[in-house]
Amino acid sequence: MIILIFIEKDLEDRLSNKFNKKTGLYFIHIPSTGGSYIREKVFSSSKSVHWYGKNIQGKHDYHPCGLTQPVVYKGSRNHTKTYKFDPQFLNPKNLKFAVVRNPFDQYVSSYLITKEERSSSLTFEDFIKEVCDPGFTPSTEFGESFFISRKFLFYQIFDDFGDCHCDILLRRESLNDGLEIVCNKLGIPGNIMGSTEKPPGEWGERRIRQGREKRDFRTYYTDSLVDIVAKKRSREINAFGYSFENSNYNTIIDPSKIRYINKEDKISFGQKNENKN
Repeated sequence: MIILIFIEKDLEDRLSNKFNKKTGLYFIHIPSTGGSYIREKVFSSSKSVHWYGKNIQGKHDYHPCGLTQPVVYKGSRNHTKTYKFDPQFLNPKNLKFAVVRNPFDQYVSSYLITKEERSSSLTFEDFIKEVCDPGFTPSTEFGESFFISRKFLFYQIFDDFGDCHCDILLRRESLNDGLEIVCNKLGIPGNIMGSTEKPPGEWGERRIRQGREKRDFRTYYTDSLVDIVAKKRSREINAFGYSFENSNYNTIIDPSKIRYINKEDKISFGQKNENKN
């Protein structure tokens, strides 16, 4: 118990230090983690919150990455730009953050979206076997494929050397709680609405239409399907402290020791690379 309290206090101190001298926010949008809600509802009118393309009119890359040479998926508008040269990203006064999500829950969400868009007869088992197959590749006819075909779901938040661009990460599972903490810490107002299970506007309406309201992602899985996803996404699950059974997580994650090098598809844990060339 004493050790646990010490660990939690150490994490709290490290996270508090990240807010020092910060006066704004820079948001990095990972697909399917509540990013549209953050951009279009919570901080739509805030001059202190920034993201790539905020002032671009019309459709653009909503999900840029932090690599010098972006991973380009042919035929996709997204995942083709980089935010690392954005002046607001480079502004040291902006706290950089993104949102991550339990992969087990993500696959259920992607399944329900795909079922609505492609085939109402698609079973979860068939979906999982298709998208977790090592040979699965993205297709313009399969919108969700551009995200769930990634070697590492959250590669967007890492630079060429594997260091995480973000100061903090929030969790999709407790998004409003995390946003409230951030807003209070920095004194930035946010229009926080709804809840994780009942998001506002079109997002909530889509959940109801897809039968996702108050759903428990665990009910979609058999033991064999749990094993398939656990094997496919073991790195994301371990790196961000997720599991199939547990739902009690820290609201905010300190990602400073999580490293992922995209070109090598390699994840590790340790200090940032201070000798970048």
